Amino acid sequence: MPGIDGGERVRAQFLAFYDAAVGPLFGYLYRASGGQRELAEDLCQDVFATVLTRVRDGDVSVLTVSWAIAVGRNRLIDQWRRSARQERRLSQLFTNQPVATASVDDDLLAWIAQLPASQRAVVVLHYLDDLPVPEVAARLGKSYKSTESLLSRARQSLRTSGGGDHV
Repeated sequence: MPGIDGGERVRAQFLAFYDAAVGPLFGYLYRASGGQRELAEDLCQDVFATVLTRVRDGDVSVLTVSWAIAVGRNRLIDQWRRSARQERRLSQLFTNQPVATASVDDDLLAWIAQLPASQRAVVVLHYLDDLPVPEVAARLGKSYKSTESLLSRARQSLRTSGGGDHV
């Protein structure tokens, strides 16, 4: 484009991408995190920082909503893994005390947010992202049987919490 240097063109491309992607990305991360707004916002910021770094390095192929959502999903999985490790460490310190864990309708999102991190991860990937159990297991680095067990415990938790109409 005449009169616009390469830096301005890249800036304009990034801003147009941001405007198109921020709504779908935040919406996905908000639902996938069980309605945890702050977590969804932090993950969005992280994704856009990654995109901006890649674009500055000359890779404009990352300017797609699907790529941003895939990166966001991976960052959310990383967050769940960190949370699960932290829960294990805390439960070792306080073995006699339960560890608190930090639209799909609001009741269901609230229920998902209350699940332990490992159960929350399998529920979101299986039911919200519609991934088959073997793929959920592979993404989380768990066995098929372990993933099935986590799904079963999560469904049982929903039934006993009075939200059985969602199961």
